[in-house]
Amino acid sequence: MLLPLNLLLLLAPTISAAALRPRDTVPRSLVDESSPFVVDLLSEKSENSTQVVKFGNDKFSLEMGPQYGTKLLWNPYGLKSGFDNETVDLVGSAVGLYASYEGALHDLNYTSITITDQTENMIDLSFNAYEGEHHMVLFQGLDGFYSYFVNKNLPTLGEFRTLFRLNPDVYQSGHTTLKDGLLPIFPDDFKGVKTFDETWLAPDNSSYITKYDWSSRTHEEEAFGVYGTYNETGKDYGFWLVSPGRDFYVGDQTKQELMVHRESSTGDVVLLNMLHGTHFEADFVESFPKDKMWGPYLWYFNNGDKADLLRRATKERHNWPYRWLGDKKFQSRGTVKGRLMLSNGQPASNVNLFLGNENYTMVQGAGYQYYSFTDDAGYFEIPHVRTETSYRLQAFGSFWSRYTAADKQLETFLYQKKITVNKDKINDLGTIKWTASDKKFKELWSIGAFDRTTLGFQDGGLKYENMLIESCPSDLTYVIGEDNESNWCYGKGKKGVWTVQFEVDADDVKKDAQLYLSFAGYTGNATFVGGNSTSLAVHVNDVVLDRDRFNTNITNDKSTYRSSSYGGNWYLTSLDVPSGVLTSGTNNVSFITTNSEENKGFMWDSLKFVLKL
Repeated sequence: MLLPLNLLLLLAPTISAAALRPRDTVPRSLVDESSPFVVDLLSEKSENSTQVVKFGNDKFSLEMGPQYGTKLLWNPYGLKSGFDNETVDLVGSAVGLYASYEGALHDLNYTSITITDQTENMIDLSFNAYEGEHHMVLFQGLDGFYSYFVNKNLPTLGEFRTLFRLNPDVYQSGHTTLKDGLLPIFPDDFKGVKTFDETWLAPDNSSYITKYDWSSRTHEEEAFGVYGTYNETGKDYGFWLVSPGRDFYVGDQTKQELMVHRESSTGDVVLLNMLHGTHFEADFVESFPKDKMWGPYLWYFNNGDKADLLRRATKERHNWPYRWLGDKKFQSRGTVKGRLMLSNGQPASNVNLFLGNENYTMVQGAGYQYYSFTDDAGYFEIPHVRTETSYRLQAFGSFWSRYTAADKQLETFLYQKKITVNKDKINDLGTIKWTASDKKFKELWSIGAFDRTTLGFQDGGLKYENMLIESCPSDLTYVIGEDNESNWCYGKGKKGVWTVQFEVDADDVKKDAQLYLSFAGYTGNATFVGGNSTSLAVHVNDVVLDRDRFNTNITNDKSTYRSSSYGGNWYLTSLDVPSGVLTSGTNNVSFITTNSEENKGFMWDSLKFVLKL
């Protein structure tokens, strides 16, 4: 969009951008007097950083320096309402808004500001750094602002995030779909023993305090944040991240991330937006194409009302993808639909679908990826798919497919054709056949569903809680036909033997068999199974199965010691059971751990024992 002449004149000395540097002159506005927005170059300094640009609408203003955004003033009645006692600094002495990659190693430093779009009630500001453009989008009357980031020169990396560190006097509690309540506090006389990154043994030795308890499943968190009561005003406040678009985040339906926490060293309350997060996978890095866009998403302020937050999230979801964003690639989208059927003629009901590239779904985030589910009849539809690239379709079981024939599928389905998407068109793939992987086998028993998570097992998928895997037993006996999956604990970490007892008919003892093991996650020392962290040997009737066939390279995904009982990286492997190992009557499969390390181990997805036909 062309900028108005008077704005171009203001920006003329720097051609297209205003330099972000302290000035000795009076504040200079980058918008004319009739604008409903404030975009001023400042010369003042604060204790935290050099304040360079003040921007805002009628409800809030934020001062953005070369690195941090601070002095976030908000008044629900309007900054010029006359209710000055209602104006609150939501950042206070905290660090404020910033973007960084590889943790806190590299914060973005902004060198200029550009007005990239402007209408009567909207303005799009780009804070420009070497790595890319960090956009702030303002609307008149909105309690908050939208944001998005466009890559220009980000390095190959694992972690990239935008975040707010906020005023702990205003916000004391956190909220996700899985957890709600007070964030931990760290008084000066706190005597807990630090055991891990932002993790302490409480002074009374009864529990652990860790930021990772505030993690959640990314695809379930369109709206989350912090809230509290400010003593100075006696009023309640909420600060939320609302992100109806999910195609720019890493991973599939099982992806997890840290959402909120309190910084122990400063007391700052932290609201995270892990755009490319790697807290719960084996370490991986990606290179991003130029102009890759993360967002837009909404930083939203209210009085802490969660019902209002849900209404806002519903509205944002209805408006996605946002029509106000003048980016041609962002607006060019289509739909992919079809029906997934199993080779036995039954529909692949309620399975997870993933549209991205053909690699492992959990560690994708360089481009754009989409996920959905089939319905009871196997039909699916994935809307709002960006058209600038081609995709591959994958499918795997979900918690909801455990009661259907799709639960029998052991491996990921990969559609062999590349999928292209045309703007405003529906790409109907028709009926797709998923060849049953177990059609040559007779199943003797299985425990759990192949959904890449621990859901269904004892303590599987519970609230995030440090040391939870230590509550699983050292020894366990599971009898097929008597026990159910809720008797099988989600993780094996301690030294000891877990045994599955099952019956075999005399006609089947001479057949070759196979044991499939699907792990929802593993934490250890980045080692092969049987290494020097948590080991796992597998015996059938005291016969050691060939470890060379147990060849999945399982690397540390950091899940158990970051409070997850849900999953991490998914691994599937199989072990051959030669004929003659089984006996008529009662048989045993034993899982033996001789090496262990506290708070580490295996998380189960499913186990399946079959006879080869």
